[in-house]
Amino acid sequence: MKTCPSEPDPPVVLTFPSLSGTFRYSDIIEFVDVSLGDETITATHADDAVFSMDINPDDERKLSGNIAYTDDGVMLTVEPKLDASIALQLSELLDEDAPEYLHDQLFELSFGAQPAGKVLLRADPTCLEVDSAGQFELVEGPFSLHETHRADSAENTSSIDESMCLNQLEDNPDERFLGTRFGQQVCE
Repeated sequence: MKTCPSEPDPPVVLTFPSLSGTFRYSDIIEFVDVSLGDETITATHADDAVFSMDINPDDERKLSGNIAYTDDGVMLTVEPKLDASIALQLSELLDEDAPEYLHDQLFELSFGAQPAGKVLLRADPTCLEVDSAGQFELVEGPFSLHETHRADSAENTSSIDESMCLNQLEDNPDERFLGTRFGQQVCE
């Protein structure tokens, strides 16, 4: 039987300033003006920040969109966009086998533009089984992930063009970055 890791002492505390918005469900799941508050979401460990996330700071920290089932899979639409900044400082909580990009990293994710960003998860909608990165298609974009590795200030930017699918790369050129594990390919 596998032994579960013990909880960190002191515990990690995740703080959401608030949650507001409208959620509807009919044939699609719709979310309108969803906000996680007027402040950055944070997590602390022993009073030290280990995680922070800010979503759409230039758009009143609100996000709208929907999730719809299609014949080809599940379509996620984000209106007008998703801009997220995520900072990780997890070195004290992770063991040496954890991927380097999880230790101390700043991620800046940008997806969508006017009027919307759309991504299709190409999977049977009844089971949503995902076994390949190629099942993610950027229908309307753009999409980019910019990373800064805090230990040495190295940077990497990855992007996917419209109508292209995500491709998991066999060779990983730089262990410091999540984005170097993926590229884009023509959708099959």
